[in-house]
Amino acid sequence: MAPCVLGVDATSGVDVALQMMVGAGVRHLPVMEENRCVGLLYEADVVWRMAGWSSLDRPPSASDLARKGVPLLTAGQTIREAAQELIRKAGDAVLVTDRDQVVGILTADHLVTLLRTDVPDEVPESPRPPTAATPSYHEGTVHDGQ
Repeated sequence: MAPCVLGVDATSGVDVALQMMVGAGVRHLPVMEENRCVGLLYEADVVWRMAGWSSLDRPPSASDLARKGVPLLTAGQTIREAAQELIRKAGDAVLVTDRDQVVGILTADHLVTLLRTDVPDEVPESPRPPTAATPSYHEGTVHDGQ
């Protein structure tokens, strides 16, 4: 599970979100609005949308492309439950929450690794909620919640 979760503000442009993903080496970003997760942005969705984007269109925001109804688990649920939720929602990432705060992202790659090895059955806990970078990311300001 990714223990430090970087999120993007719902109003940020997808170009900002893609730069964040590339810079952080991640393929998913929680989309945050007023300190709550409103969806999950997938790298593939951003790339496809940007490839088909016309300069005549309004540039899409992170919220426009975020997948809604994101699979959620609470810290302490089993790895098997995480895999079942991933299958049920037909995605490749599950957000891990603790007291309504996103504390991690568990991807299909993580689950495959965990299910193949002898690891504890519970989803690991993470101490930090996601942070949402604002469009000021272009100026080099990233808010990390600390």
